[in-house]
Amino acid sequence: MDKVVYVSKEMAKVEFAERFPKYSGLLSIFQKSPFPQNIELRFNEKSLGNHLINDLTDFFSRFPFVSNVQHNYTSALQIYRLRKSIILVGFWIFVSFLILYIPLNLSFMRSIFAREKKLFDLVEYLGYEKRGLEITFVVASAIPLVLVSFIILAVFNQIAKMLHIPFYPVYLLLLFFLLLQLIFSVDVLEK
Repeated sequence: MDKVVYVSKEMAKVEFAERFPKYSGLLSIFQKSPFPQNIELRFNEKSLGNHLINDLTDFFSRFPFVSNVQHNYTSALQIYRLRKSIILVGFWIFVSFLILYIPLNLSFMRSIFAREKKLFDLVEYLGYEKRGLEITFVVASAIPLVLVSFIILAVFNQIAKMLHIPFYPVYLLLLFFLLLQLIFSVDVLEK
């Protein structure tokens, strides 16, 4: 539980006047505050998914002086589940893209090296070192992966900001896949 707040009749009247200044003049009609006193229980996300809130609703509704017990638990739970499912779907799309892209990019690099072998041999025959040219090809073929990864990452980062979800595991995953791309690219250079 995050917070327990007692809201008196006068506090509810002041809060209504602050939230709805257009209608605050209506409150002058009443001699007393027309609002009931409330006790607000605010829960954190850890309480979502268990039956604590339903049990508390049943418990407080049994008291004879409690006229009404309201909660928005079901909508909060639906929003929480929606947030989690969106981030999981986005995460798996991102991972599957990276997993599929690395072999495609490596086969693309291998085909370039096989096709341009004569060019590399010519550069070496002219007395230049072909290693620099090979590294340039590897870097040029890795650039699309890096750019597309960062674009996808930026989109999911915006979604995560709107949903207030920490997104740092995906950053670590991106760095891991970029490291894999680099390792496999060096492997292509060796062959």
